[in-house]
Amino acid sequence: MLTAKHQKLILIDFDHTLFNTTRFVQRLKEVFQSRGVSEQEFQEKRMALKDCCHLDDIDTFVDKFSYPDKKDLHDLIHTVIVNEAHTFIFDDVRSFFEEHAAEFDIIILTQGDKEMQAEKVEHSNLIYDVPLIITGGEKEIAIRDVVTQYKKIYFIDDKAVNIDRMKKAYPQIETYFLKREDDRPYADLPSTCGCADHVIADLREKLL
Repeated sequence: MLTAKHQKLILIDFDHTLFNTTRFVQRLKEVFQSRGVSEQEFQEKRMALKDCCHLDDIDTFVDKFSYPDKKDLHDLIHTVIVNEAHTFIFDDVRSFFEEHAAEFDIIILTQGDKEMQAEKVEHSNLIYDVPLIITGGEKEIAIRDVVTQYKKIYFIDDKAVNIDRMKKAYPQIETYFLKREDDRPYADLPSTCGCADHVIADLREKLL
């Protein structure tokens, strides 16, 4: 269980928030093409898995492709993450951590396959050893044991649905809806309640 070091906490998403996932997926398409997997097949299999199962699991993902050597595809993904993950971190991320680490606890709160997400964070070379919560379910449930430890909590995410659910579960949490200009696949999806306290374009803006 995570233990509070400060009275204030920042919960921050990873994909499309700290990490340019759009560029990462494009890079995976490129390396899969080196094994004869077309961009069309890559996109179709990826979207079908997301639609069916909500989250990407590496082994489940590579098993969907016609290319016979599944371990090779798994290793390709692993190699891209190990060698290139740090290149997908947005330019404003390290300064954001530098500016807030002295007064706030910071936790990366992400949904996805534990293997892939943990590797992406590990090899992103963030300047701080930031605690990580990976959940296959809803974010507001994953932090139930955390929220009671803090007087003030801030939540930064790129999905309106996550903002809505978090605000409904914990009205006291201050929410930031991040809509990056160059990586915003969910920016225009509607909110059910308009629960974002703030809408921001990057992490350079004064948040707190």
